[in-house]
Amino acid sequence: MGTTFAKYKGNGFNANDRVMQVVLALIVEEMDKQPAPDEWQSALRKDWYVSATVYLGYVVLRLDKWVDTPDRRTKIVHWVRGAQERLREYGPFVPKDELNRFVPPDDGWFTADLDTERFTIVTDYLIKLLDGRLLPAERDSRIWIQRSPDTPTDGTPEPDNNQ
Repeated sequence: MGTTFAKYKGNGFNANDRVMQVVLALIVEEMDKQPAPDEWQSALRKDWYVSATVYLGYVVLRLDKWVDTPDRRTKIVHWVRGAQERLREYGPFVPKDELNRFVPPDDGWFTADLDTERFTIVTDYLIKLLDGRLLPAERDSRIWIQRSPDTPTDGTPEPDNNQ
């Protein structure tokens, strides 16, 4: 299982690459809703689109590069919140067909519907990271993600089965 370390101003958290790629793809779709983006927004969109959809298992956020002003931070947090709301609209599980929309054609990496919390915890952590509120106990999003709504979260790492 590949992991992405989302880092900003010396703090950060780990997330499963595939989960981060879906989250980034949804953030890119939120960015696409904005008419006439600024030059930096177009460059960020291109960078994150490539990271989300072209190289499976290789995710680079470059938050310190892209979030260099309070205005940029505010805009990016807005897009992350939009992606988070879209995820919650799916209900308890994101359908595998929807997840596979974000991977290269014919990859079909996702073989089952996955619990929405797996993705929303990453959006929560991204927002906290950008707001400077990420706690030390929140450095690894993989340990807090449930397998199903009736599986208790006990703080142990999830098994490495890439689903």
